[in-house]
Amino acid sequence: MPSSTISISSQTLRQVFSAVKRAQKMHPGEQILFQFVPAQSVYSLNFSSGDRGGLFAFACSIYNRILSPVDRVMSRQVILNSLRTRDFFLEPAFSLARPLHTKVQFVRQFPALSLDVFDRHTLLHVGYQLSSCGKWLLASCVDQRGEAHDVTVWLLPSESPESFIAQHMWTFAVNVAKRASIEWRIVIAKLGSMDVREHEGLSSLHMIARKHRLMSLDTVAWIRQLDRSVPSCKELPMVYVSLMCVELDRTWTFIEPHESANRPTSENRTSKSSSSPSSNNIMIDSSCTTYHLSYSARADLLPPSSSATCSDFESAQPYIADSSSNGSTTSPYERVGRPNLRPLHTTTLVRVPGDAGFTSIAMLHLHQLHATRSHRSSLALSESDTLRDVCRNYHELSVLARSRWVRANPILPFHLAALEIMDRALRGSSSLLASEI
Repeated sequence: MPSSTISISSQTLRQVFSAVKRAQKMHPGEQILFQFVPAQSVYSLNFSSGDRGGLFAFACSIYNRILSPVDRVMSRQVILNSLRTRDFFLEPAFSLARPLHTKVQFVRQFPALSLDVFDRHTLLHVGYQLSSCGKWLLASCVDQRGEAHDVTVWLLPSESPESFIAQHMWTFAVNVAKRASIEWRIVIAKLGSMDVREHEGLSSLHMIARKHRLMSLDTVAWIRQLDRSVPSCKELPMVYVSLMCVELDRTWTFIEPHESANRPTSENRTSKSSSSPSSNNIMIDSSCTTYHLSYSARADLLPPSSSATCSDFESAQPYIADSSSNGSTTSPYERVGRPNLRPLHTTTLVRVPGDAGFTSIAMLHLHQLHATRSHRSSLALSESDTLRDVCRNYHELSVLARSRWVRANPILPFHLAALEIMDRALRGSSSLLASEI
């Protein structure tokens, strides 16, 4: 594809997409893979064997998208009933390894609502983000080990976008989760801060407790959608759902001490069990150190920058002006007239590069906003323990994202890194990244 046609506004690209849809409808049983490669990417492919980018990334992106056929072993009597005995599944070149000691959990119930024994309570991450232009809803998902993922995009309506986002994101999560008979822990996360309407919707329970203010239907979009759909979801009778907000750009400022010695670096040590056959199969990322911070106290989240509050938080003045200087005693929060959003739990991932200074430290804040589960859920973990598992898995998926996509943000997990790449592709700033998804 020439670079001039890789744009949402391109009529040629839309005609190509229409032809692809017609071909898929004409051959529904065929596994045909359509890969759109920018022309400049083909011209600049590096055929060096030591380069992990270029041709290697291009080949892996195609290999990871090809579905592998799996035949179901059944008796001859069942096969004669014309049941489907073959299906196609994703099988990437590499994924996250399973734990060495798997915990088996049996649930005594009839009929069996979930067939999983080893993979019970596996995490399913679903992320979404609004495009930079504000017209598109980007969504992606990945399982806990990166064995399967999916991406999609919708055009946002002009009215009630909050209800549209909640409904389509929940449908997207259910369609992916029901592909396997697993009692999932679904984590729906938005990359970026919540806007004003989403703040109102997610803090609606606090608003009811405060003077019982009147609310419109779209202000409680997410809570209404989850509390109504999760208990009555027939496709997922056993499920736990958590709603989160992930902030990337709000990094703390680290100042190097005046009399600080060089940071100690550990020497390359060989493992004591070097003779073990599995000792060479462990990957250690020595390029950075990642820390996990937990908070015992709950703090309000700062509202996102808008036209109403931009002058208060992002002014050009090098100081914070007193309220008496301009004759107003009301805070920006009080002028907006909405309570601050207070998450249930908050945790932070801190990535410290090994060969950089304090200014290169990156942080990822995870705020748990709401949690619900079905009536027959067997999950016994608390919300804080679940958030700790999510934070640990975010770090694991960030290592996987850097291994598959060289240009991915090093602190973002797999599904959130895909959102960032999709946003860049929509902006047209990097057409090469669009072919990697």
